[in-house]
Amino acid sequence: SIPLPDPQTVTKTLYAGYGSADANNWTKSTDGATWTPGTVPSSPIAVAKLPTGAYYFERAATLNGKLYYPGDGYTLTTDAPILMSYDGTTDLEVLKIPYSDAAQANANNILDMVVFNGMLAFGVYDTGGSAPDHRGRVLLFSPALGYLYQVGNRFGGASGDNTGGMPFTLCSYGGKLWAGTYGVSGAAQGKIYSIRPLVDDSWTLDFTATSGQGWITSLCPYRGKLYAGTEGDAGSSPLVKVRATTGVWTTADTGGGVTGTNGYYCSLIVFEDNLFACYYDLDGGATTLIRKYNGTTWSTDLNVGTAYAALEPGQAFVFKSNLYISFVSTGQAANADGFILKKVADGSGTGAWTRPLNAVNTRGYMAQ
Repeated sequence: SIPLPDPQTVTKTLYAGYGSADANNWTKSTDGATWTPGTVPSSPIAVAKLPTGAYYFERAATLNGKLYYPGDGYTLTTDAPILMSYDGTTDLEVLKIPYSDAAQANANNILDMVVFNGMLAFGVYDTGGSAPDHRGRVLLFSPALGYLYQVGNRFGGASGDNTGGMPFTLCSYGGKLWAGTYGVSGAAQGKIYSIRPLVDDSWTLDFTATSGQGWITSLCPYRGKLYAGTEGDAGSSPLVKVRATTGVWTTADTGGGVTGTNGYYCSLIVFEDNLFACYYDLDGGATTLIRKYNGTTWSTDLNVGTAYAALEPGQAFVFKSNLYISFVSTGQAANADGFILKKVADGSGTGAWTRPLNAVNTRGYMAQ
């Protein structure tokens, strides 16, 4: 067995990833106020290695006192993508992503990752396929056993594959692992699948989005229901969809109409019994909002563009009872104009927003 750190003696530290253009790789804080940049851990995966147009939705994860993240220390298509871990002292390459049996070639990159039943589940964007049915897999890693499993059947366009895009966003809900798909180009029509890992052999299709309103960008359970953020194409609107316990999906929140490029909801997270969602629209000079749902009503909790700057939202994370969201610097995480916002806990989700870190080369990753 692997000894676990004593939570009573460990100093909790929040890490935020930097873009590859910066001399540092991450910045860290033990109180959310004072931040210290450094070169350890190593650099998270560069934007250039991710699917075009789908840069900032992926997440780092925390499991058994360690930070897990997709590493940047490989050459795209030449080498296998790598999963890294950091325990506060040692930065370690945990594994290389094996070939897909369909592609027989190196995968492109690791996508979203979540903790599921004491293991780490993450999506993989494989070589091959074509829009929207890009190839991909979901893998499940047990650090305690050192085992790596493929979860269910592949994603792609071949016979027997799950269609609708690569497995782009994941969550645990109702004892199952859920995956939302992203097809990169073409009419946005993502799908949501579920599975019982290590029990079921195949994913079960649960939802197919309306064409144009549908790449699935974020999944999050809240008050017994499952919520999904979507990306909308030009001429449509991004949505938050909600799945009732009966399995019926309906629209919970609607973003502004997209006219020129695209817009999306992302970074769904529960904080103080409220559901928070970031909304970003590229039209008209960009709009960035933080939306909040209290179980009854949706409202705009903060117009980020008006208060600070309309940057693309990255990962949201609750640390020491406060909510943090990293906003990605411009130029595909290349410039020093990114920032982190903090919402102070007050027991009801109405605490003030502040900006404890500003003018940095933020990449979007955040975990402890």
